[in-house]
Amino acid sequence: MPRVVSIGAKGAGKTFNYIQLSRFKYWESFLNRIHKKDAELEPEIYIFPLLQSGKLGDNARRIINEARSEVRVTLSHSVPEFIHSEYVDRIKRVIAEENWSEPQWAEFWIKEIARTVGIDSNTETAKSLSSINRELKYKRLRIVFLFDGLEDIFQNIASNNQEKIALKALIEDLPNKLSEIRESNLGVIIFLRRDFLRYTITQNLRQFENLYRSYDLSWDQDSFVRLVFWICSESEVIGAEKSSIDNLSREDITEQLQNLWGKRLGSDNAKEAYTAFWIFAALTDFNGRLQARDIVRFLYHAADITVNRAKEVQFEKWSNSRLLPPEAIRRALKPCSEQKVDEAKEEYPSFKTWVEEILPKYPASERKIPFAVEQFEMDQPTVRMLKEMGVIYEDKEKDNEARFYMPEIFREGLGFSGKGARPRIVVLKRKVLGKGIL
Repeated sequence: MPRVVSIGAKGAGKTFNYIQLSRFKYWESFLNRIHKKDAELEPEIYIFPLLQSGKLGDNARRIINEARSEVRVTLSHSVPEFIHSEYVDRIKRVIAEENWSEPQWAEFWIKEIARTVGIDSNTETAKSLSSINRELKYKRLRIVFLFDGLEDIFQNIASNNQEKIALKALIEDLPNKLSEIRESNLGVIIFLRRDFLRYTITQNLRQFENLYRSYDLSWDQDSFVRLVFWICSESEVIGAEKSSIDNLSREDITEQLQNLWGKRLGSDNAKEAYTAFWIFAALTDFNGRLQARDIVRFLYHAADITVNRAKEVQFEKWSNSRLLPPEAIRRALKPCSEQKVDEAKEEYPSFKTWVEEILPKYPASERKIPFAVEQFEMDQPTVRMLKEMGVIYEDKEKDNEARFYMPEIFREGLGFSGKGARPRIVVLKRKVLGKGIL
């Protein structure tokens, strides 16, 4: 049974995965789809989506409610209908009215799990996972509970101590307690936004991240080209066949994508970057993180520029070898970067403050890479925050103060000029992504 905290940045696919797991209804159905073995596992372990995002559409809500109903039917309707807002209200009420310790919050989460399977939250059985586990074994019931939308509930995590304690009890204490149960009938998957970790796990943060590294929601070069290929198949361009995605190697897919954006950002023999590698690196921050929404957004803008500015990007010249001309690809980066910065401001309040209150003091002519942090009133907490976000990278091989660089995905949106710094940015990106990328 899984005991997982799946960590990802905003837009990494947490809610998407939550909905898809709910759609399967059974853990084995998910495993069958992932492993694609000849002998399929029989569905036995239920998936119960407990906490959900507050930004779901009607179709997603229907999928989630169907998964919950599956468990309720198995319990012969002996439990009341699950009403998500009541769970959220209870959490918010305790945060506002109580001053609980971590063990008290751990007990709270355990009671909420007990409530979903028809155990009276006022009984002793509801206070411990081992007691709930015995009850489930008696009922021959195995359940994986899903948690998502925690950022909707813990909106003041940066300043509210009760929210920090409550979330820590959920993501650290609950999985630890589950690990103590032998042959558990209980599992848990918690989807957590990455920036919430620094407010919650104040000690041994790296150790916590490494514990769940296998379940980290991140996009590498392989998943990048496969997503682009899938979008091409959905769009019915370049002859991309969805059925072949799993059978083709990354190299095969990259070669087929040359029909979309060419081999290089220029003619095939030009001394230009390989297109697929250039786009992957350009959309990746200085921590090696890439978001799916940036990939989709990039393709949209590149296609939009190609259609509406065909003469400017010389579409006719390139149309025999590719759909997207090199100039359309280069221009698509700016709107992507601007939207990336806007979303980062929503996710990191301190980043928003720096962008909206500090940077406007400096004209575009002064925003040049590389730079010294003192140029833009960047104190140590700000530097640390920007490094964690992947917005800046310190080139420690340089002795002078102007040794901070910015990746393309943030640079244009923040109004920084990278003229003359591109070769060094490429070198630094190689350090982060690996020599084979650029």
